Amino acid sequence: MTADARIGDHAVIGGGPAGAMLAAGLARAGRSVTLLERSDGPVHKICGEFLSWEACALLRREGVDLDALGGAAIDRLRIVAGNRSAGTPLPGTALGISRYRLDEALLTHAGRCGATIWRGTHVRALEGDMIRLADGTRLRPNRLWLATGKADVRGAARDPAGQKVTRDLVGFKLHLDLAAADRRDLARSIELHRLPDGYAGLQPIEEGRANLCLLVRDEVAVDGWEGVRAYLSRVAPALDGRLRRGRALYDQPLAISRVPYGYVDRGAAGPVRVGDQLAVIHSFTGDGMAIAIASGIAAAAIAANPEPAARKQLHNMVRKPVGRAAFLYAVLANGGMAFNAVMTVPALARMAAHLTRIA
Repeated sequence: MTADARIGDHAVIGGGPAGAMLAAGLARAGRSVTLLERSDGPVHKICGEFLSWEACALLRREGVDLDALGGAAIDRLRIVAGNRSAGTPLPGTALGISRYRLDEALLTHAGRCGATIWRGTHVRALEGDMIRLADGTRLRPNRLWLATGKADVRGAARDPAGQKVTRDLVGFKLHLDLAAADRRDLARSIELHRLPDGYAGLQPIEEGRANLCLLVRDEVAVDGWEGVRAYLSRVAPALDGRLRRGRALYDQPLAISRVPYGYVDRGAAGPVRVGDQLAVIHSFTGDGMAIAIASGIAAAAIAANPEPAARKQLHNMVRKPVGRAAFLYAVLANGGMAFNAVMTVPALARMAAHLTRIA
């Protein structure tokens, strides 16, 4: 590669679900597209790993063979608070699938569609319409798309200023080998555990494993994972019991902080954003991966539009679901009558989920 090289019509930075589906759509439309992905192989990422029924339908429509991935079918929601629990059927059948497996499948799909995939490519910064790589190489595509998930790129950081975002949550992600009885009890279900200072989701994924995605206030996480475990033993006996009886599959959980939940890109100048670069919906909705996939597909479909128009269309697609999710989080985080109503009538949770759907 040479300095100031042109790499074709389109460059997509980031190879998660949003970037992969955007690159696939662009390539299928006959456009020259290069996807730049930092990892040189499969990696675990912090995520609830809940592929909603809408997201499953979108991927199947785009030609992705989900059945080959071996994910766990999920069609029930169980809400847990302390020692109380209540369950309700989901509106459709979702899939529990690790990002380790899903992301590789979608990158392979993008490559088969004709996209050029550069693995192990670290983007150091964006400088106007130029991409600067870690090795100093500068790339200048005709059009640039940003799909780096929750990680910002120097020169193009998201700006949530003026927005009501939730930024005081610390996220943890851990794969587990549950005890046999817990594995049977969790089969085909996702558990949403309400915590006094956050929430947690526990669900089956492929190969009989389970994924824990946990969000707590930053003051709870100040002593790291050991402090969080002590906290769970006090406030979440059902979840704590599953963790004690099971076996963690990582030495330490993955962690992330300062995620701007409720953020929506307002369409300022710069690269067109998809996925979490476009909007960050609260994890409890289970719609994060659906937004990533849907925004990538939508961006490819409107790629011929001028950048300001494309930004506006993508903004309009996500702003209402993300705003409703932020409102629901604010209501449910206070507990009291709102959460008691959901525990008493679990179908209310299913109705609320419809308000946050995007795909």
